[in-house]
Amino acid sequence: MDVTSLVYFHTDHFEPWRPVGGAPVVGPEVVESIYDFCRVTERIDFARRLTLFYKPHLNYALRRGAGLERADPDDLVGFLPRADHEERYGREAMQEIVASTAHDIQLHIHHEYYTATTAHTDPEAVAWFSSPLGRSLDERRLELAIRLNREISARETGRNPARWFFVHGHWALNGSDPSSCTITNEIEILLRNGCRGDFTFPAGRAHTNPRILVPYLCSPFRRPKGYDCPEAEPEVACGNASAAADKFFIWSSPASSRQCSIDYLSQGTRQHLENTEKAARELIDNAYVVDGRIFVKTHSHSMHPHYFEHARVPVFPHQYPATQALLSVIFDAATRAGVDVTFATAPEVYDLLAEAPVNPQVDLAATYLQQRGLFGAAVRALKRQPSRVSSAGASSPALAVPLEPARIAELVRQTAADVMQQRLESLGVRGSGAYEHYSGMLCEGFAVPGYELTALDIVRQQVPRLDAYHEIGAGIGLFSCLLALNGYPAVAIEHNVPRHEAARAIWKALGGKVYLGKSSCQLILGRFPAAVSGIDTARAIAIVTNLVSTQSPSQLNGILTGLRRYQYVLIDLQRFCIMRRTGKAQAELLNELRALDFEPLSSPTGIECAFVLLRNRSIVETRLRSALWSRLASSYQRRR
Repeated sequence: MDVTSLVYFHTDHFEPWRPVGGAPVVGPEVVESIYDFCRVTERIDFARRLTLFYKPHLNYALRRGAGLERADPDDLVGFLPRADHEERYGREAMQEIVASTAHDIQLHIHHEYYTATTAHTDPEAVAWFSSPLGRSLDERRLELAIRLNREISARETGRNPARWFFVHGHWALNGSDPSSCTITNEIEILLRNGCRGDFTFPAGRAHTNPRILVPYLCSPFRRPKGYDCPEAEPEVACGNASAAADKFFIWSSPASSRQCSIDYLSQGTRQHLENTEKAARELIDNAYVVDGRIFVKTHSHSMHPHYFEHARVPVFPHQYPATQALLSVIFDAATRAGVDVTFATAPEVYDLLAEAPVNPQVDLAATYLQQRGLFGAAVRALKRQPSRVSSAGASSPALAVPLEPARIAELVRQTAADVMQQRLESLGVRGSGAYEHYSGMLCEGFAVPGYELTALDIVRQQVPRLDAYHEIGAGIGLFSCLLALNGYPAVAIEHNVPRHEAARAIWKALGGKVYLGKSSCQLILGRFPAAVSGIDTARAIAIVTNLVSTQSPSQLNGILTGLRRYQYVLIDLQRFCIMRRTGKAQAELLNELRALDFEPLSSPTGIECAFVLLRNRSIVETRLRSALWSRLASSYQRRR
């Protein structure tokens, strides 16, 4: 690779204040866990200089009256003053990091519950954040939250740098995912408050990732995911100190979240880490290389409750044996090759890039953003290809290049957004099938939900090849379209007529953009399970990504009975009939499914979702008995 030095850095979503095992959110148990974290990371050479993007403990409330700090006197939302014990334990814990480690401390903020997002479920919050006044105060409320969080961090750590860096909660920078952020001038707010850049990416929600695949600088542009637009005037960050003085830094590289994550709480990450050679090659092959230097980044949630709930002594991500093997292999190989290895913090990476002697002259907008909203080179190649005549006699574009999963996701997202906007304008909110959910998505950029992308990854990586892939409660069919274009015969089951019609329109529009070939997406109008009562599902999987809706006991029993007809079920324990945000509630549902003869093949997967893959033991046993009787019958016939 012609490199002389390797720079390793880790960006941690550091959220230590959490209830575990009945202990208080801010208390001596959490302080002790941070002490443990410091002791563990100090013993591992590559874990001694991590960048902890710290989320301080700051509570908020929706209520009138005095005692809260508000962005505006008329705001229903206010931030609670910190209690004495919160200040005391916060200082004790964070001073331990400052005094005993070389870790850097930056800022991490989740604001999805005190700004207008689609995450709200409480009726009072939904009403307030839907109101013109409640929504109009979002930007001021976020700016207040930034100030309060930075003041807390300064009191706890004794550090208050004028220049600081950021990681966004749920990866939703600048309104890129409306479930977590709808503030489209967030980068402008960060810049004027001293933030120089963002180390959010690569994201667990792939649709929020920038299409530019090098670290770059951009100007604020007021649009959802504005950092991914030509109007943001992106420039290469390397060797560009003059632009860095005024523009916002975005870390980006070809590496995916799976390749960078060491969060072994995810089964997908565990499987990836356990193949050391493959994981190491992918991390190196997709790292950013410039001026003889290779930058290798990892990320995790080191204080996630999962690491504490099921262990007497937590094993932190850098301590996990497969992680140690992966990083040790890389650093040992670098040493043998005579490559200098540096363990850096995120601000040091920023300085190394901005002050580099070489500035690659690349027009980022022309290189990465020219075909905005579709799929770049694939579309340009498509335009050069002749049309192909379908069986109906109409011409369809013949796609001559294979589509990568990320490009398929962008194609489906853009096509669905266009179709739903047209239907909304001509048929209205209800007649279009948009209702409040999809019309809200359209206002904020229309992102494919992160949990659907997680489900697709599970299908691609963990589910054996089957005859059919049934999405239960398909809505407008986004996930079913993703399945079909990735080569899985999809069946979308939806009982709402306008949404079913919207799904048909989206699938038809996709056929006008790419040659679908044998891609199969069957759209069934009806209520599950009656809609598939005449279909053999013994060699199929039922996929439930989001079935949050009111169900009577008989309807719920009917759904569970219907699921028992499938060989496999992939279900989000968090979004089945009711929202189940706690691990306890999800475990109760999983136990109910076990009682119905479903065998979990994985632990709940994801951070914003809780997917589990289940196998139906009764169908497996029936198939085995049938195969056995068939062999016995054949043997008997031969003996006769």
